[in-house]
Amino acid sequence: MPYGTRWDAMGHNRTRTCVRPTRIERVAEQARADGGDLLVVDDEESVLVTMQAILLAAGHRADAAGTRADALEALERKTFDVVVSDLHLDEGDGLEVIAAAKRRSPTTAGIILTGYGSFEAVTRALRAGVDDFVVKPTDVEELKRTIARCVRKSREAQRLAAAAQEAEEARRAEAALRQSEQRFRLLANAAPIMIWAASPEGRCTFLNRRWLEFTGQALDDQLEDGWFEGVHPEDRERCRQAFDFAFERRTPFRIEFRLRRADGDYRWVEDDGAPYETPEGAFGGFIGTCSDVTERRQQVLEREAALQRERTARVEAEVEAELARAEAEAAEAALKAGRSVGVPGTPSPPSQRPTPSLPLPPRQAPPKPPTSAVGLVRKSQRRGTLFSKPPRSAPDA
Repeated sequence: MPYGTRWDAMGHNRTRTCVRPTRIERVAEQARADGGDLLVVDDEESVLVTMQAILLAAGHRADAAGTRADALEALERKTFDVVVSDLHLDEGDGLEVIAAAKRRSPTTAGIILTGYGSFEAVTRALRAGVDDFVVKPTDVEELKRTIARCVRKSREAQRLAAAAQEAEEARRAEAALRQSEQRFRLLANAAPIMIWAASPEGRCTFLNRRWLEFTGQALDDQLEDGWFEGVHPEDRERCRQAFDFAFERRTPFRIEFRLRRADGDYRWVEDDGAPYETPEGAFGGFIGTCSDVTERRQQVLEREAALQRERTARVEAEVEAELARAEAEAAEAALKAGRSVGVPGTPSPPSQRPTPSLPLPPRQAPPKPPTSAVGLVRKSQRRGTLFSKPPRSAPDA
C-alpha cells in the first residue's frame, strides 16, 4: 500500500485496511527519493505500526506484513532493499522470511528483531545469513542507523552486482563479436569472389584473400583508401563519387569499373555494396562483393556488334530491293512512253500492232514517272540512255 497499513485484530484473523496519509507521511513522501524499500514483518500490531511510522518519517518506503504468509506474498510482488522481521512469528520465524527475500534478490539485507538477545539466537540468525541483529526494546535512533547502514550495504551490493553483470554481458558480447568476425573471415576468405568491408566513414577495413590474389597487393597497402590506386585513372573519380553518394545516403549501390590485375592488365569488375547495422541497431558501414565481368562485358559488346551488323545488312538489303524495284518501274514506264509517242526504231510486240482494217486506239497520256528519291536518282543516272531519242536514220535515196 502506498502510505501505510493498519491491522485490525479479530481473534487470530487479521485484515488490512488502507488509511489516508497523515501529515507525517506526506512530509516523508517528499524525502523518500534517497530512502530504501523496506519490508517490516511483526505479529504485534503496535510494534508493526510504530516501526512503519518511524521508517516512513525517516524517508524510507516501508511496507508492513503481520504474518509470515503476508510477508512471503509481498516478496513475490516486489524486491526490497532491507527486510526487518521479528524472529518469532505466529506461523513460523523471521529467518524464513529473510531467506525467501535473499533467494529472490541476493542483495537484500536482513535485520532480525527479537526480545531474546541470547547468544544462541544471535548465532542462529547470523548463520542464516542475517546482516544485523537488534534486541527489543531498542533505541529509535540506533534502529534508524542500523537500517540506514543496511540500506547502503544493499545499494552497494546492487551496484556491484549491476557492474558485474554489465561487465559479464560486455565480455560475452565481445566474445560473440570476435567469434562472429572469425566466422566471417573464414567464409570470406573461402569465397571465390572478392569481398570487402568499410567503416561508417567509408574507409576500407577488410579485404578477403581473393582480392589480394587478384590485385597482387599486400593487405596493409589496400586498406583505408589504398585500393583506389588500383582503379583505372579514367574510372577513379566516377567510382569515388558513387561510393560517397551511397555512404552519405546509406543506400545499396552497383557500379562497374576497371581494376588493375596482378599482371598489370585492367579488368572490368562489378562492385555491389550494401549498408549493414550493428546488433545495437547503429549504422556499421558497408559490405560488398566484386566479380570480374570482363568476359561478360565482351560478350555483350560482341552481341551488340552482331545486332548492329544485322541491322545494317537488313537496311542495305531493303535499299537494294527498293533500288531494283524503282529501276524496274522506271524501265517499264520508259517502255510504255516509247510506244505511246511512236519513237522510230522501237518495235512493238506483234500482239499490240494495229491492223490496217481497224482504227488506231486513242492516244494515251504517258504514265507519271516515279517521284521517289530512289527513282529520281536512278532516273538522273540513266537519263542519257533511257530517255534519249535514237539517232535518225538516213532518208531513203
